[in-house]
Amino acid sequence: REPQGVIPQAEYESFQNEMKARIEALPDDKGQPLKSLVFKPEEIYRNVRNVTPDLIVHFGGLYWRSIGTVGHAKIHAQENDTGLEGCNHAQYGMFILGAPNCPLRGEYEGARLLDIAPTLLDLASYEIPETMQGRSLVAGMEKKSSNSGDEGERIVHDRLA
Repeated sequence: REPQGVIPQAEYESFQNEMKARIEALPDDKGQPLKSLVFKPEEIYRNVRNVTPDLIVHFGGLYWRSIGTVGHAKIHAQENDTGLEGCNHAQYGMFILGAPNCPLRGEYEGARLLDIAPTLLDLASYEIPETMQGRSLVAGMEKKSSNSGDEGERIVHDRLA
């Protein structure tokens, strides 16, 4: 796909589909299905800009990962070139929101990364652009009036405690 690449443009999509299928079929180190998720950029991004990866792979549901080195005896490695890692990318993330006017409390399920910016704009009483992806997590909820000074600090401290 690249001007200096080895795959002719006319063969790119066919080769991409073949690689996707081959990666999806990879077994784990015990021969069981790895159940990797393989995406073409246009399958997960609303807009594809600049040069994107040819494929985005979640090896074994992100329980496995790819390493940045080649030439190993097997396709499965238990550690990368810097040794065993205790953590890496995961399926779930977290965010902590402490704002005096925020009606949310405790754990919130179903939020996506794209929901954070619209939520912050909503809490700050800014208009959310129609083109923005995601949604406000506090849309339609009554927002408490903003407190300032010591009372506002106390509320934030209590939420984080």
